[in-house]
Amino acid sequence: TGSVLSVYDSAGERQSFGLLPTMEQLTGQGDFVWTFQPEGFDPGLRIYAVTDLSAPRQLLRIDASSHLVAAGPVIGVVPNGFSNVQLIQLGATIALGPKLPVPSSRMSAFAGDAAGHWLVGGVSGVVFDGDAVVGTPATVASLTLGAPWTLAGSPHATAVVGTPSRRTAVLTLGDPGTTIRFLDTPAFQAAITSDESTLVASDDLGSDIFHDDRSLRVLTLATGTVTHTFRHAESDLPNTLFQGFSVAREAGIIFHDIESFTTTPPTAQYAITDLAGNPLPIYGPPAPDRQLAPPPHLSPDGRRAAFIVGGHSAGGGPPVLDAATELYLDGNLAGIVEGVFQTWLDDDRVLVAVWKSGAPTVFAGMTAYDGTGTVLVAAPKIPEPVAFMGSVQPIDGSLVYLQDQNAVYDLARDAVVWQGNPDGKQGAVVGNSIIYLRGRDLYRAAFRPAP
Repeated sequence: TGSVLSVYDSAGERQSFGLLPTMEQLTGQGDFVWTFQPEGFDPGLRIYAVTDLSAPRQLLRIDASSHLVAAGPVIGVVPNGFSNVQLIQLGATIALGPKLPVPSSRMSAFAGDAAGHWLVGGVSGVVFDGDAVVGTPATVASLTLGAPWTLAGSPHATAVVGTPSRRTAVLTLGDPGTTIRFLDTPAFQAAITSDESTLVASDDLGSDIFHDDRSLRVLTLATGTVTHTFRHAESDLPNTLFQGFSVAREAGIIFHDIESFTTTPPTAQYAITDLAGNPLPIYGPPAPDRQLAPPPHLSPDGRRAAFIVGGHSAGGGPPVLDAATELYLDGNLAGIVEGVFQTWLDDDRVLVAVWKSGAPTVFAGMTAYDGTGTVLVAAPKIPEPVAFMGSVQPIDGSLVYLQDQNAVYDLARDAVVWQGNPDGKQGAVVGNSIIYLRGRDLYRAAFRPAP
């Protein structure tokens, strides 16, 4: 009542009453009553005995962004986003316990029982057993996989699914069944080499300050053995930040997207290596700051590269107007075409999309060129990609899969040859199949009969 609190037992008998400095997050828990005032004058967690509200038994200073949950004999303290949890045991002695690390960031939920067992969960759907967090912190595994981070496929029968549990599922698509095994390595982004021998996978690039490790790892796909690690971290800022990668899948060449923040605005840096980490010669335009997207986009054999230069936006859209794609062969300029690079169809053919000025900007279709910029085939009926680049995947040089549409198109016929569920997201080509997500379910669909 106002600032006066009355405490009753389950039989309706009043145990105590008193004037409290705050009623924020008022909670009754066992033999205790507590309030949590995150901010303002004299903030903190005040824990009272139910029989005496005259003064708190304990006053604890808790980070204002933390989420507090009453669970059995403990209060779970879940800091906003960070990969740890703290416990407050309620009893004769009340104290804030040490930070208990969990392998995933963005923790957001806590639950426990009367025996003191507890769980902690994250916004991505991962759940960790508290007994394992305390007992085996170095090897604790999530009880769930969580919402998938990424899907990646190979030209044959292998796919990988990266999950926020920091485990990566390796799928072998058979006929009729699929076998699944797991690697204990995270894959926020992933790529499989054409011979299916190697997986290139990045650590979590989406948690910002909540997860420091942004390393890129090269693994033997059959065993999960890490053969090389490119060390990157969120704490590399304010100098540089690793943003992602692409792979020339036949050549085993990696382009590292590293942004330099030592200039305003930030600029893309060149970094190209082989799978063993050896630096390779840099080639392409001499002025990275002219580029619309980080360079380069390598052909499967690694000999050719496409760079998107120029471009501006209209009405707040992506900067696609008046953009051009420069085509290089072995480090030498081989051609320039109008539009925004979409994908390499094979080692010598590239697919480019064009937008024209209008209100709003008008998508003018896609065109396939050879490596010198000579027109091979126009495909104006292919729908506009929602993402202005990066959502088109080649299939055998003649077909393309559009993630945005969850559909396969024939460039020569300028027509749809397979249409999946339009709600499908994040799809990837795996041999003769497409795997895609609907919600948190993974689907497989054949877009053509197996040979």
